[in-house]
Amino acid sequence: MISAVAALIALVVARVNFPLPSRLEQGRTAPAKGLTKGYWLYMLAGALFAAGLMSFELISYHLSKSKIASEQWIPVMLAISTAFGVLANLAFGKLYDRIGLPIVIAAVCMSAAFSPFVFLGGFYLVLFGMLLWGVGYATQDTPAQGDRRRSAAGGKTQLRVRTVLRRLRRGLAGRQHRHGAAV
Repeated sequence: MISAVAALIALVVARVNFPLPSRLEQGRTAPAKGLTKGYWLYMLAGALFAAGLMSFELISYHLSKSKIASEQWIPVMLAISTAFGVLANLAFGKLYDRIGLPIVIAAVCMSAAFSPFVFLGGFYLVLFGMLLWGVGYATQDTPAQGDRRRSAAGGKTQLRVRTVLRRLRRGLAGRQHRHGAAV
């Protein structure tokens, strides 16, 4: 309800500030040429990052409808990919401390490659794709949080331990929810 009211308020503000939207097209506009190398690098990074993120619900729907994996294997694949993501997060965290940004770029490129394996492959290719998906899931927000927590909490190891515990807690909560236990 709040989001609907906020959307209506935004429409009213836009209508008051711009009563004739057709006039917005008149006059000078920014030139479409001359975009910098940094812009295209940022666009490429955003596209790769977005390619590596996808909801597991969509993946599990595909797996169940295409009969690539039985219903019993779908949550197992999620557990395997989450565990692999946690391990990758620990390894990438240690490498990030030494190397820096290039390891984040490598993790994003790895996770961007998951979808052909998951959506076009057989069982074992799907399993490999889910490992890549786990890498993307685990690294999607870690570097930004790491810099903030490292300065606040005073330790890189503490960051990794917190990340592992958070991921394990999420996995346990999901497992308990599926089996009807209270969290």
